[in-house]
Amino acid sequence: MTPYLFYILALCGTLEHNRSLHDPPEEAFNICVEIASTAIEQNLDPFILVSLGYHESRMNMDAVSSCGALGPLQILPQYHCYSYTDDCERIEPVPVSECDLILSGVCAYKRYYRRNAGEHTATIAHYNGGGRYGQSSVQYAAAVVRTAESLRRLMYIPYY
Repeated sequence: MTPYLFYILALCGTLEHNRSLHDPPEEAFNICVEIASTAIEQNLDPFILVSLGYHESRMNMDAVSSCGALGPLQILPQYHCYSYTDDCERIEPVPVSECDLILSGVCAYKRYYRRNAGEHTATIAHYNGGGRYGQSSVQYAAAVVRTAESLRRLMYIPYY
């Protein structure tokens, strides 16, 4: 797994205890652990990615939006269902039935993060609104960042 296992379990336990998650809670907890682990493997802030999963779907693997976004990180399959290198570079498209919805969401976030020079609010706004985003995406991004900051404060753990 990862040397950060204790922190991941504490983060997801904090989220489960302090927020309403998708039922059943054990499934949501496991999704949270997978998102946080994948974020750390990609050198991304797990608090941000877990908060994104919370806001997008309440950690629901079966979530489907009205525009066809799937999974806990609500990825659009036509843009994000790929096989990836270890550094989230796209290799080739995969069918939705074979799409790793968590890895695809984390890799999509990482691509936006690189484009936005490591600035989380702009990254989340792009993630939420695509190439053209408006004020509602910026407000949404601010809410995700606030949730991440709240989780970080509850745990008293800085992420470097």
